[in-house]
Amino acid sequence: MATSPFDLTGRTAIVTGGSRGIGRAVCMALSQFGADVVVVGRDAAAIAETANGVAAQGRRSLAVQTDVCSREQVERMVARTVETFGKVDILVNNAGGVASSQMVPALEMSDAIWDQVMDVNLRAVFICCQAAGRVMVGRKKGNIVNISSVSGIQPFPLCVAYGASKAAVNSLTQSLAFILGPYNIRVNAVVPGPILAGVGLQLGSLQPELVEQRKKSIPLGRIGTPEDVSWAVVYLASDASDFVTGQLLGVDGAIPKSASLATNQDPPGKTK
Repeated sequence: MATSPFDLTGRTAIVTGGSRGIGRAVCMALSQFGADVVVVGRDAAAIAETANGVAAQGRRSLAVQTDVCSREQVERMVARTVETFGKVDILVNNAGGVASSQMVPALEMSDAIWDQVMDVNLRAVFICCQAAGRVMVGRKKGNIVNISSVSGIQPFPLCVAYGASKAAVNSLTQSLAFILGPYNIRVNAVVPGPILAGVGLQLGSLQPELVEQRKKSIPLGRIGTPEDVSWAVVYLASDASDFVTGQLLGVDGAIPKSASLATNQDPPGKTK
């Protein structure tokens, strides 16, 4: 019987922000399709729990406590991955988000808030791409999947920094696809819309009326789930998408990308 193009058996994946929500779902989905998973995050207990879930599916796992905004810690995490598994096949840059305290009008935003949002949503992605990318270039093989947001495509007035950071991730994804393509390394991004995860809706608000409002604006009539995003990651990380690179794959239920949404004050995507 021919092997499924979605089969990830024997591959090693690093997933940042893997302790909960989209990140945890991605870890579980990749392991379900055969990958060994390195779970990365700041909460040691939480990433250990996800790693145990991966192991329960019969895959090897490793939890590495890491602040992805620290180049030193990221490089140490990648080195430990290579030491343990011998390689890095897949990198999923999921860590990031925006806190409610960072959602302020553009003309009132401090330099500190701007820098904090850019640090975790953009700089950290680049650092991880660099560190894992160097290992992949040496093997002339690899796959990078960045988790972006529709906030990087359409306006949300109280999330100027977050939207700008995700727009930059989209651009970085396409640039790295061009740069790393000759080394047989593919780089794509998943672009989620509103996602229901953890204890509530990851929209900057947990109000039930907001959930219903968002449902009405989505043609498919429901809010997305972390699993919806995770299956898109599996596709992009697998041989099923072997000729796909530099692409922004929307997982948003066809939420309108119109200027009329500019009055919405809460962004689709993740919160810390």
